[in-house]
Amino acid sequence: HNPLVCFQGQGWNITSRDSGVYLVGGNPKMKISYSSMIAERQQDREFIIYWFQVNDQALHNTPSQKLAIALDSFFEGKGVNAFVRVSVPVGNGAVEEGKKRIFPFIDAFYPILLRHVKGK
Repeated sequence: HNPLVCFQGQGWNITSRDSGVYLVGGNPKMKISYSSMIAERQQDREFIIYWFQVNDQALHNTPSQKLAIALDSFFEGKGVNAFVRVSVPVGNGAVEEGKKRIFPFIDAFYPILLRHVKGK
């Protein structure tokens, strides 16, 4: 499900939202379309990136995910999908500092996730 719902339901305020595309390790064959947000609650402030993984597609929103699952189930019969969220506390710091920590993690993590969802 979309984290906008669960974060706000747990008392977090969403202060910023965005979306983007990230090339894992600079590789155009490993493209992640992601959504991002800043969530604040009391003294906590988090930078969050999330996406919906459907086989080898990383999609930034729920409608795209649902369509990809339907097409994949019809044509491939797999329907493999996951929700992926990566977050980092940023406190009063700049979001750019959070990005400098999140994206190297994604560079290391995403190829492993991709192999898993492809069944390899």
